[in-house]
Amino acid sequence: MEAHEGHDHMVTSMMEMASSTIAAAMDMTSTRTAATAAATTSKAMSMSMGSSTCKISMLWNWNTIDACFIHRGWHITSRGMFAGSCIGIFLMAFTTMGVNRALREFDRYIVRSRLAEAGIGAGGRSGSMNDKDISVEESADPGATAPVAGGMDTTTPTAYISGIMAGEINGKVYPALWQQLLKAFLYGVYVCGSYFCMLLAMYYNGYVIICLFLGFMFGHFAFTYEPVAERSAVDKNEGCCC
Repeated sequence: MEAHEGHDHMVTSMMEMASSTIAAAMDMTSTRTAATAAATTSKAMSMSMGSSTCKISMLWNWNTIDACFIHRGWHITSRGMFAGSCIGIFLMAFTTMGVNRALREFDRYIVRSRLAEAGIGAGGRSGSMNDKDISVEESADPGATAPVAGGMDTTTPTAYISGIMAGEINGKVYPALWQQLLKAFLYGVYVCGSYFCMLLAMYYNGYVIICLFLGFMFGHFAFTYEPVAERSAVDKNEGCCC
């Protein structure tokens, strides 16, 4: 009788151990399944939203997602964001060429306005001007200090400063102070835009370089359509930013 009870107790213990083993195996299977599902979800989210790591290469590349430019805030996390960046880069190069054209047009505006104030048309000197309006450069005596157009005197420092403010010195057309400040501002925008484009090109991203090329190409096409001889004369007085 006692041997029979001992046998039953042993069978019960073995059954309990088997049940525990099966439960543990099921728990491990559930845990692995949950971990696999979490990893798959995380990978899918990483592919769609990008990670927190920037991909920066000093070799030619075609990176899109996780590419970073200039600043850590410019971190590409989606294809739409990359497409918007490409459009912005194209417009930056295009606008840089537009600012360069604006500088040349402003120079022409200054010349036209000074000629209009002096009563000189585009074809030459107005008939209303007389010999006293001829500048020193046009005088028969090279050492003379005759007044310039409009009777401006440049023989004293005060008169010279006044000439700078008025924009006329020794018969040449100079911009007024506010005009020179505006020219300096536009030139600063032009140089900064050019160097910003150069920094973007140094990431060696193929898409970015293509956008820069197209932006400068279409910008040159749109903003340099002007008489070649006139443009060449203006370009002689222009420096190159890089």
